[in-house]
Amino acid sequence: MNTKVKNSNSSKRHFLGGGTFSWSRTLDDVWREVEHRIDHAPRKRLHQILRMSGFRYAAAAVVLLLLGSTLTIQLYTKTIATQWGEQLTVSLPDASTVKLNAQSELKYKPLAWMFKREVKLKGEAFFEVTHGKRFSVTSALGQTRVLGTSFNIFARDNLYKVVCVTGKVEVKAGKNQRVVIEPNSQASFGSDGTLQVAPATDALVNLGWLH
Repeated sequence: MNTKVKNSNSSKRHFLGGGTFSWSRTLDDVWREVEHRIDHAPRKRLHQILRMSGFRYAAAAVVLLLLGSTLTIQLYTKTIATQWGEQLTVSLPDASTVKLNAQSELKYKPLAWMFKREVKLKGEAFFEVTHGKRFSVTSALGQTRVLGTSFNIFARDNLYKVVCVTGKVEVKAGKNQRVVIEPNSQASFGSDGTLQVAPATDALVNLGWLH
């Protein structure tokens, strides 16, 4: 069917103001256009949905990747332990060094080190800390914090003792007990539950294991 619409009712339309306009398209043209719109409209919507879904999946993948990286940084822990009669020197990511005495254990997070300098200690160790952000050593009975100094920590059984060699050392133990010690002084926390400070007159004895 390819007949032109020529009658006056179809070919011309009158406006209220008296003007007219002509319509020269055939009925076949109109039907083909309608069918085309019907056929292609769902495809366009589907394409848009797929594009939106692709963006969402990509965003979800980026979020999961960031979460995975963050968890890896926070959870990855390196553990170094010494056996009976063994001593070991450990280099930390900021060039600080830790000399572990026998039967001691040191834990730290190398991937998170640039954000937080913190180690966990069981046993005894001598620390030489490079200047930088606050450096923390955590043990079962207490916590020692410094900026850059050298000190010895003894943390075995129910005794926690810190001897300051250079710089200043902050020691926290017990129920909100806190002291700051300077070179040739020591802080100790024992079964009596009090944090005490005393001159390190026996410093050479305390550090004798280093030699």
